Parts: sequence; structure tokens; C-alpha cells
Amino acid sequence: EGVISGWDDPRLATIRGLRRRGVHPEAIRRLILDIGPSRANALITWELLSSYNRKVVDPIANRLFFVPRPRLMVVEGAPRVGRVELKLHPNHPERGVRVIELDEREGELQVYVPGDEVGRLAEAGRFRLMGLFNVELVEVGEELRARYAGDELIDPKIQWVPAGRGVRVKVYVPGRLFRGDELEPDSMRVEEGVGEEACRRLKPGEVVQFERYGFVRVDRVGEEVEVIFAHR
Repeated sequence: EGVISGWDDPRLATIRGLRRRGVHPEAIRRLILDIGPSRANALITWELLSSYNRKVVDPIANRLFFVPRPRLMVVEGAPRVGRVELKLHPNHPERGVRVIELDEREGELQVYVPGDEVGRLAEAGRFRLMGLFNVELVEVGEELRARYAGDELIDPKIQWVPAGRGVRVKVYVPGRLFRGDELEPDSMRVEEGVGEEACRRLKPGEVVQFERYGFVRVDRVGEEVEVIFAHR
């Protein structure tokens, strides 16, 4: 019926499908060894496989910012920073940093933040732009208005991308291919947003972690970056 694209469709539990979804071969190996040989049927869920994969890819996946369903936020009174250097991996400083350039003008900074979290941010009042500084939300309208609110570490923290410097990112989120015995035609959800500029340098097949979003495998890189969601 044309619902799946081929044997490497990430909704399938084929070896090719698992690889395209970002499942590392070592995770499959560990799972098989732990289950062991048996005549009894073993129920292997996506959640179980994901838990094995997470342990394998977490130490090797670089971190990047991705903002789903972006909302523009204008921060007033922000100190001039120019650029921010963030670790590629929090536990492996030897990997270096990625640089986020900021376009600051007339005492304000424009960034994108996740649209689905606006309600939570409004309730919190003050929150931290990860790796940058704190802001206080003062107005929620077509665009969000905020002001600089200090540098001490506070919660909640939110990922962000500078306006005008983002990369279009499309995330394919695989779901259940069947509901009982019925084929689910809408089992692949697509989520669009913006990623930091370092996303332009990603390579197909690379697995990275979008901070506060989840692990993804890069599928295509062009004018926009297409990735496949693996798991949180």
C-alpha cells in the first residue's frame, strides 16, 4: 500500500531499519547476549531496545540545540556576548566545543525557543537559556518579550537558537506500524524546527543528541537537515 519506503524504513525491526533509526550494532549484540538462548518466546519491545541503545550511544553522541515549533523571543537589556562556546559532550571536554554566534543589536537579542513550552515558561516567569544567561518573560503575544535576569544557575533551562542563524531541521518520528492487526497509515510523524548552525556540518549516519529533545540519526543534509528520531 506504499505506507513504508523499503526494508530500511525506520518503523521496521529489520537490521537495515534499526540501523537507519540510529540503533547501534553493539546495542543489538548486548541485548541478544543478555536474553540468551531459550526455547521460550521473548517479548522485545522498542522501549527495551532503546534502553540498551541509550547506554551505547550516550557516551559517543555529540550534543546540539534543536528547537521544535519555534517561537521568536526578544530579550531586552541583554549584555553583549558576541558568541557562546558550548561543549560537544559534557563528559568529554577533549572533543572540543561548538560555537554559537549571536546577532545582538541595540541592547536586544532575538532567539527561538520551543513553542510547546511557552506555557511552562510563562508559569515559571524566570528561566535559563542553556549556556547563556537567565531571562524573565514579560509578555506573551505573537512574539515573546523578555528581559535579562542575571547569570546564576537556575531552573528551568531551555534550549534556544539565534534568530537568523538557524538551520531548518525536519525530524521523522517513527510510531507503531500496526494497531492490533490494522495497518496504521499515520505511523510516521514529522516535526519541524530550527537547529544551531553546527547542524550544517553533520554527516548522514551520524547519531547526535538534541539537548532536551532526544537522540536522532542524521538521514540527509542539504538546504535542510533531515533526521530520524531514535529515542529520548
